[in-house]
Amino acid sequence: MKKKGIVFLIIFLVAGILAFTLMKNDSEKTQKIKDDGIISGVLETDEVDVNVKVAGKILEVKVDEGDNVKKGDILATVEAENIEAKLEQAKALVGIAQTRVKQAEIAYNAAKEQSDAQILQANGAYSAAQAQLKKAQKGARPQQLQQAQELVTQAKEGYEYAKVSYDRIQALFKEGAISQQKLDGAKAEYEVAKSKYNTAKEQYNLVKEGAQKEDISAAEALVSQAEGMVNLAGVTKLSINARAQDVIAAKEQLLQAQGGVNEILSYLNDSTIKSPKNGTITSKNAEDGELVSTGMPIVTIADLKEIWANIKISENYIGNFKVGDAVDVFIPGENNKIYKGKITTISSKPSYATERASQEKGEKDVVAFTVKIKLDNSNLRLKPGMTASIKVKTK
Repeated sequence: MKKKGIVFLIIFLVAGILAFTLMKNDSEKTQKIKDDGIISGVLETDEVDVNVKVAGKILEVKVDEGDNVKKGDILATVEAENIEAKLEQAKALVGIAQTRVKQAEIAYNAAKEQSDAQILQANGAYSAAQAQLKKAQKGARPQQLQQAQELVTQAKEGYEYAKVSYDRIQALFKEGAISQQKLDGAKAEYEVAKSKYNTAKEQYNLVKEGAQKEDISAAEALVSQAEGMVNLAGVTKLSINARAQDVIAAKEQLLQAQGGVNEILSYLNDSTIKSPKNGTITSKNAEDGELVSTGMPIVTIADLKEIWANIKISENYIGNFKVGDAVDVFIPGENNKIYKGKITTISSKPSYATERASQEKGEKDVVAFTVKIKLDNSNLRLKPGMTASIKVKTK
């Protein structure tokens, strides 16, 4: 037992000596680096917080820290039962709005057809009434007047012949040369001829004077009635405009209802959280079943292939650096492994190389400029937040 204890003691002492030696060497190496003008900064990359757009309970987080994701990959899902219920309600409103549009269009088309028919009928009646009035106002045609005149002439000739015959027979009757019967026959023929003559003259006067006042008045009444029909048809046309406005209003309501559906579909889509870019999950902030609020970050994604070192360089040495220079970057977290870097930007606005609560008497703050050095991280070993060091050029 004593021998084993001695052996363990010896091993412990040897190990301690070795550890002390290594720590001393590392300390000397670090001190040497600092003494040689080494300054440090931090590794950074573009990081994106993927936030929740709808509040609810997390059903499942499908990724873990360190997972690589592509743009569009599903990262997590949020419970969406209430959203789906609202979606059904919104779709029902769309259906109602569609029905209203169809009803408004049917009413508009029917009213338009009726109005068009009324306008056509009214215009036709008005045209006919005007034609009848013009005819009544114009009177007889020349042909009708000539024909009436000829009838008067013929009747007059017959009347004059019958009168001469009657006068002669009447004289003979007085002398006793003829019988009473012949006298009566001649008188009858005379009376008939006289009546025909008078009738022909009256007909001629009627034709010559034109239509009676009653006919003109009747034609004017028909024109007024037709004008009323035309005006009524015009009023009906105004109601068609109202029907057209009903169609427009129904379509606007349909658009509003469809907008509501689209909005809810947007919420439903937001309940499935997708990656906005290619990258690596660097932080996971929620677990399955957790209640989350709007705007809460679920995960953080970084593109580790695009990584750089941000290092502040004193104004005393910034002139020795320029954009495009190749720079060796030491990564303490990688046992001071050297990564080849390239300066991409040098800030134009300076900051202080050393920041203190108050300036000590006799000392002067030195401004510094941030130098951005892009690194090759194709192996994805570098992580944002790691320390990065470079050797300051003094010449």
